[in-house]
Amino acid sequence: MAAGSNTAKGYWVSAVLALLIVTGAVVAPLPTRAIDPGRHQTQAAAATTAPAISPGPVDIAGSWNRTAAEEIAEAQLRKKKWKVAGFGTPPYTDKFVAENSLTHASHTATFLTFETTPRNFDCHACQPYLSFFEFDQRPDGWKLADSELGVLQAGGWGDFSTQWVSLHALADSVDGIFVDDGGTNQGVSLMNLHLFAKVNGAFRQILLMQISESVPDRGGWSSTITPVPTPAGLADLKVDRVQSDPRNTLRWANGSEQSRDEVANLNGDIRPHDRFSFNGTRYVRCPSVH
Repeated sequence: MAAGSNTAKGYWVSAVLALLIVTGAVVAPLPTRAIDPGRHQTQAAAATTAPAISPGPVDIAGSWNRTAAEEIAEAQLRKKKWKVAGFGTPPYTDKFVAENSLTHASHTATFLTFETTPRNFDCHACQPYLSFFEFDQRPDGWKLADSELGVLQAGGWGDFSTQWVSLHALADSVDGIFVDDGGTNQGVSLMNLHLFAKVNGAFRQILLMQISESVPDRGGWSSTITPVPTPAGLADLKVDRVQSDPRNTLRWANGSEQSRDEVANLNGDIRPHDRFSFNGTRYVRCPSVH
């Protein structure tokens, strides 16, 4: 995937993203910044032990070995040509961010997240590029199934490792990587959710939505996202929003008009409930849910 610039402006100091690579079963609710997988996270999506998938050559023989997986990922990153305007000059540094695993009825997958930064990259708006590597378990070991290099820029001060990455199932064979990335400007803290998925063989963004806001002395609001299974295709996303300060009702005040439409009415009132469905191209809000 070609890297693209995503420099934060104004209040959007940094973005929040979430990536999906679809495998589905229902997962636990996803409260905004309430799930902290740290650097390691393992979940059972549909079965505690996944049956072995078809045999074949593997990149890591035997049991899971993160050190070996990191070496494979770093070898790919070293080969990438970071020809991106405003992204500094080499040498580039690649750093491990997180390890996340899911066990499905059909397979077990482990994802590694890396960040890449150029030399002297430590300003407030300096955002590393994130890359993702999927390893699938085979009968004789682990195989690198997919790699997405330089998918997006996130974080700040030249670092992303303090932010959060989590993995959740959306369908049987679709793993979703949720990456929360927030920023603060003049006391106002915002968070966005970018949702990416591999759909019909293409890895792309399928949802962009603000998921929280906090304003000093005025409270704020946050979101809980719960995948809801559907008869076919990707799970729906049930979104519940709550005000963090009962004395104040925070209304929509920042961000783009498109982002507002995903969370608030035209008058600025934050909607307490929404449901999003995948239409084959992206997630869209169901207008009948209030």
